[in-house]
Amino acid sequence: MAQKPSIPKGTRDFGHEEMARRNYIFDTIRSVFRLYGFNQIETPAMENLSTLMGKYGERATSCSSKSSIQATGFAAPTAR
Repeated sequence: MAQKPSIPKGTRDFGHEEMARRNYIFDTIRSVFRLYGFNQIETPAMENLSTLMGKYGERATSCSSKSSIQATGFAAPTAR
């Protein structure tokens, strides 16, 4: 019997109405950051456990959830 597809623990799906609200909020935040000279960057939403264990070692084993780290943000402002 085939296994039912599932999403990783700690993640979720968003419907179209919720995505419209989220996009509005994030677009507003992005526009304010751009106004002040920040440039957007994006990093992987999921990371291999071996990478985390190598980078953080014992600290990573003490985390209650090792499934993912999401980090999307902005870089420092550029000179104008």
